[in-house]
Amino acid sequence: MPFLKALKRKTEIKELKSARKKFLIGQNDIFGYNSDFDPRSVGILLDARSDGAEHNRVMSSVKDYFTGLGKGMVSLLKGMEVTGKEFVTKKVTEEYPDNRDNLPVGERFRGTLELIYDEKGNHKCIACGLCQMNCPNQTIHIESKMVELPDGKKKKVLVKYLYDLGSCTFCQMCVSACPHHAIHFTNKFEHAVYTRSKLVKQLNYLPEKDPVEVWKAQQKAKEEAAVKAAEAKAAEAPKNETTEKN
Repeated sequence: MPFLKALKRKTEIKELKSARKKFLIGQNDIFGYNSDFDPRSVGILLDARSDGAEHNRVMSSVKDYFTGLGKGMVSLLKGMEVTGKEFVTKKVTEEYPDNRDNLPVGERFRGTLELIYDEKGNHKCIACGLCQMNCPNQTIHIESKMVELPDGKKKKVLVKYLYDLGSCTFCQMCVSACPHHAIHFTNKFEHAVYTRSKLVKQLNYLPEKDPVEVWKAQQKAKEEAAVKAAEAKAAEAPKNETTEKN
């Protein structure tokens, strides 16, 4: 271990320092023409200096070793703290798909885009194209056509509403841009398919009704409503006259 090596080197350093001291004494004796001076002491001094640097390097590595060991222990304890908290935390794993019928999904979860149909099979899309223009990924493609009504006016009607789920970012900008609230996001999330082409869906899956027939039905409903209003007004007139006489 580095620590044991450092202790061994420490003993060697003490010996080298002692040799250096002897060298300095011998150096003084040089100028005094001391015949006991050993020239090899110069090499001992150089070795002592180099060994001193080696000692500092070893001690520095020992310090780094224990510093890293301490940081590792602190990191380990922090990780064990998180593990311990999760060990006693209530589990939230859902047993899907066994609990598919009662799987809790958030109301605001955006799973897929759908065209809203009423109970009579009608939708509110007027094929204005605002959802298509506001989509950042060009996920929506609308096909429409112009139809001339019996009163001479022209109306744009929807032919196909294509939606590519594979490129949708679920940003909901299309829903926000729709002026008639004809589309919305549902919380359906099961979209696993084998080919990307199956992710392209036609949202107006019901057959589109003939706009001319729809216009005729609307006009007929308006006429019937006007007749009923006139009959109700005529029925209320005698009651009002009787009340005034009394």
